[in-house]
Amino acid sequence: MQCHIVWDKTWFAGKGRPCPNPVACTLYTQLHLPDGGWSVVPEFSDTPPALPSGESMAEKVYFLVESVPHELLQPGFAFNFMSGGHTVGRCTVIAPSHSG
Repeated sequence: MQCHIVWDKTWFAGKGRPCPNPVACTLYTQLHLPDGGWSVVPEFSDTPPALPSGESMAEKVYFLVESVPHELLQPGFAFNFMSGGHTVGRCTVIAPSHSG
């Protein structure tokens, strides 16, 4: 699956940093739900699509471990991107990735 991320510009501005513009990297965040919490991994390609400032598109999003509710990562599922105890972005799963 792919994942569209809208970063919280206010949070980053308060830290004196620009919103992330990840290229060819892997980020990690936590997904917290009433029945558990899991590590989620958005991966970015070296040629990210052009998006408005403060937005990113992860080419691939998946759970870090196998024993998780994989059915959650379906198009339309949204979750917060966390950094420590702060919500720094909103992620929405949008489409299956096209892999060969």
